[in-house]
Amino acid sequence: MPDLIYASASPVTSFLIASRLSRKFSIPWVAEYRDLWTDNHNYNHPNWRLFLESVIENKIIKSASALVTVSKPLAKVLLAKQKKPTKVVMNGFDHHDYDSKRATNYFSNKKLNIVYTGMIYPSKQDPTPFLEALNKPEFKKHISVYFFGRYLGYINSLAKKYKLQNVVRVFDSISHEKAILMQQSADILLFLAWNDKNNKGVLTGKLFEYFGARHPILAIGSHPGLAGKFILERNAGLVTDNILIIEKQLRKWIKDKTLRKKSFKLKSIVSKGLSRSEQFEKLDHFLIAHNLMTKKFTTKAQIKKRW
Repeated sequence: MPDLIYASASPVTSFLIASRLSRKFSIPWVAEYRDLWTDNHNYNHPNWRLFLESVIENKIIKSASALVTVSKPLAKVLLAKQKKPTKVVMNGFDHHDYDSKRATNYFSNKKLNIVYTGMIYPSKQDPTPFLEALNKPEFKKHISVYFFGRYLGYINSLAKKYKLQNVVRVFDSISHEKAILMQQSADILLFLAWNDKNNKGVLTGKLFEYFGARHPILAIGSHPGLAGKFILERNAGLVTDNILIIEKQLRKWIKDKTLRKKSFKLKSIVSKGLSRSEQFEKLDHFLIAHNLMTKKFTTKAQIKKRW
């Protein structure tokens, strides 16, 4: 019989199943909120449904022994509402994904290569300050930008608008392994923050992948929130939607690339504490401290095997 039932959402149906199993077998369970449920800033259902789901959420979570979520702002919301032991365990990257022996330079050594991996939500993310900054002869000669992901037709439209068809290249979605290799091969990693001042507590998994790759991050957004603060605090790149500031930084990076005066590989301290194994270790200690796990594993290998 297991010590614990650990349910991660979304989908929130995992909470329903965990709660029922907990009652049936008298096993404690923990609810992990990768995103909030009825308090989610993207919740877009009618008020009657919000009311019903709030009742359901409160009833289900009442039986949970503890809560886990991915950031301090989200934890604050849960604590105020549920008043249960709550732990922040962030997303993370896997060290094994970033084996330097597998990394290959896929791009031209003569240009500054900027890479974006993942989807784009035009109503939430705005790449136009970056693309408008690129629309200069000096940048068109020295910069190549690569987008990998689904639903990127919007980028093709903007590239055409700003006459960047020879600078911006859009590719279909690629495997996670290939995306990691593209990130490692880049000089600069492009991050599009959500332009939503209510989106304070979200740190996407992609951001942690970027930290794993350890290349400077160019974050574009008018409300970069926690992600932007994270990048700046760790001195991992630039956060702005100001076109003139973007242009100035691009010129500096081009100069660094041309003169080979600076490596684009950031120091390892930038990603310290952000690997999955380091985050799981925090979770392990939290569960043991609240008597939800009976056996303490002390090595990273043992913790990784457990999770």
